[in-house]
Amino acid sequence: MTRLISRLTGKIRFLSRLIRIKVKQTTEIICESPSYYILKKSRNFHVISLTKKTFDLADYYNLYRYNSNDEYQEKQKAKTKRRLIHAKASQESVLWTSKENIAQLARLIQANFMDREILGMCMGSRSGEEQVIFQNALGPNSNVIGVEIEDSARDLPNTLVCDFHKLPSTFNETQDFVYSNSHDQSNDPKAAFFGWIRALKPGGLLILEHSRSHGKLHQGWQDPFGIESEFVPFVILTWFPDQLHLESILYPQRQYDQFHYLFIFRKVQ
Repeated sequence: MTRLISRLTGKIRFLSRLIRIKVKQTTEIICESPSYYILKKSRNFHVISLTKKTFDLADYYNLYRYNSNDEYQEKQKAKTKRRLIHAKASQESVLWTSKENIAQLARLIQANFMDREILGMCMGSRSGEEQVIFQNALGPNSNVIGVEIEDSARDLPNTLVCDFHKLPSTFNETQDFVYSNSHDQSNDPKAAFFGWIRALKPGGLLILEHSRSHGKLHQGWQDPFGIESEFVPFVILTWFPDQLHLESILYPQRQYDQFHYLFIFRKVQ
């Protein structure tokens, strides 16, 4: 009887060790597999080159290369047109951000520009919802314009139809804020940001809403500019060291992923 109990105890201990090992191995597999997948698919985001001695700024983002600017415009117009047709047919919103996030930004903008008319622009405004929500949140003492490349957006409220890389010079130093969550749709982000900064008054705010969906995994012909949230301030401030400073980084009211941020830059006065 004593020998039987001893054998059973030994088997229980063996099974206990086996279970712990299996749990540990399973945990490691669960943890390692997503990391490997992200590493494999990240197009060098998490990869450190051991042979490259110096890095260019372009190493921190991906940019899809079109055959021509006409091709870029054609692709972007087609993309927006499909969304507008879908929105009209389904009566569904195609707003990427949320009303809560715009209300949060509106409070921040009002706190910065109190007791004056607030002028702003939404770049890549698609269905025109962004500027309407901003306008309502900021109140009647404001004027918010959406900028969209697709011709059919001309019928949308407060919409300027043009390429957001080439704003008319009449907007130079006229805006209190410029907002975008569509900067990933730029085929020349430095030129786009340069034009947006130029449109700001001294002390104006450049606001970028950015998530992991703006990163390298989602970059392609529809969204040509792919950059991870961690690198956005570094790249922009390297491009424009004398024109901008980083005011704050905020979590949006409605966050889509853990790397979803509101980057607030202020134009140097």
